[in-house]
Amino acid sequence: MTETADRTTSPAAQEPGGDRQWWRRNGPIVAIAVILLLTVGLVAWLVWQVGQPRLAQREDRNEVREAATAVLWFCFVSGLAGMAIIQTAKHLFGLRGRYQQRQVSRWLVGREGGAALPATDATSDPRLTFEKGRAWGELQEAMGVRQGGRDVLELFDLPIEQLAAQISAASDVALRDPSRHRALLVALVSRERAADITTLEDKDQDAAHEPTNQQLDELDKIRGIVAQQLQAGIDTLQVSVGQRWRRYVRTAALLMSTAFAAVAVQQTTIARGAKGAFILAALLLGGFFSWLLRDAVAVVERLRSR
Repeated sequence: MTETADRTTSPAAQEPGGDRQWWRRNGPIVAIAVILLLTVGLVAWLVWQVGQPRLAQREDRNEVREAATAVLWFCFVSGLAGMAIIQTAKHLFGLRGRYQQRQVSRWLVGREGGAALPATDATSDPRLTFEKGRAWGELQEAMGVRQGGRDVLELFDLPIEQLAAQISAASDVALRDPSRHRALLVALVSRERAADITTLEDKDQDAAHEPTNQQLDELDKIRGIVAQQLQAGIDTLQVSVGQRWRRYVRTAALLMSTAFAAVAVQQTTIARGAKGAFILAALLLGGFFSWLLRDAVAVVERLRSR
């Protein structure tokens, strides 16, 4: 009985979480396939709804083509309107600058807080305990801007790639004066590597007055190690802030495209069922067109700011 039961047990049942692992590997592909099928079905149904009255009178392929063209143009215009609304609000109110300023500040505060040597060490360095927000203030100082001034907002309104370059330049300034920018350095390299910052500070002080060749070599070595850690931290910051901003912008563009479509179809005389289909088409295709146009505008902005 036992051997028969073992032979009839499926491999998925023998492996714990087999179904969960399969969905984790293939779930995104299945989701994309379902979305594509729904989009194709929706567009086909919408084309039929728009072209059905005319096709009832005469069967002409041109009527289907005109209906499809009307749907695509409506989605494109809805996406263009959503993108235009987002771009206008972004430039008028400095939304990107305010968002990136807030996110960078929160990111630094989260990484500087409670910075100390690892718990396995019997002692902790008091130099690695900071008041909240000190790293954010040191970053502005290293960037050469007045804290809380208008120039801070203008600086943080740059595209994330250029903002990351400015933060990288500020980290070079901090690296040359670690005792003055200790909190900033610790926040950028992460608290797990905070001991390297105190080592850098000690080596920098040792080499301050008539340093030997050995002291200079040790200082250059620890600076190289910290510089790599700083760049890794800045890359993490860039990915974190940039990806979240793009996600928010795309979500807002999707909602704006759908809202524009909802208002526009109310001004037409098409059937009520077709109105809902137009709105759904704008939600799916209009959002895509809005993202596409937004990426094109972003490329133009980067080229103009060089």
